[in-house]
Amino acid sequence: MVYETKNPANRRPLAPAFFVGEGSLIKKAKTFFETIAGPSAFLLNSSLIAIPYLLFLQLADGTSLTAILPLVIFYTLRMTGIFLLRSIRAGADSYFVMMLSLALGAAGALCGVLGVFCFPFFTASAILLGLSTAFIQPAFTTLHFQRQEQNQKSGTAGKPKKNFAPLAFAAVFLLALTALPSPIRTGGVMLLYLVLFLLAFYSTSR
Repeated sequence: MVYETKNPANRRPLAPAFFVGEGSLIKKAKTFFETIAGPSAFLLNSSLIAIPYLLFLQLADGTSLTAILPLVIFYTLRMTGIFLLRSIRAGADSYFVMMLSLALGAAGALCGVLGVFCFPFFTASAILLGLSTAFIQPAFTTLHFQRQEQNQKSGTAGKPKKNFAPLAFAAVFLLALTALPSPIRTGGVMLLYLVLFLLAFYSTSR
């Protein structure tokens, strides 16, 4: 333990510098977390169209209606969810739609993880991820342009520094998971999506 003074009457324990201060472990962990959370929404917006579709496609064995149902549901909601979005946006802004899509996606990814152990959860996952995919793209695009306009009005429209290392790592890791055997691949990708949805929810809410 480190003390502020050697005088026994006035001794007060200080927190170790390892945990406090500019270069502390907590500060570095927070910075690293925020660095990863930043590009997560962009990665979701870029990959949700293809990756879940491929996962549900590999579940369909062509012999069972139950096996092909998640693929059909996901594709249908992904393509038609935009019409439901129009009715929702009549009373909600893009921020609400974005947060809703992230919450639906996180729930869908969790159901996808559970689907590895109990197949009917894949149906619920397809419903939630299909709606999330339909909602997230227009909401993400609108919020992106709104932030650009705000930066131009406030005079901070300069090019921000971006760290693409977490984005590249997540993309490579996601592609590597698709090469694994089916149960591990599906559970691993859904688990990664769950983490990305939670990170994007945290990043967007700030």
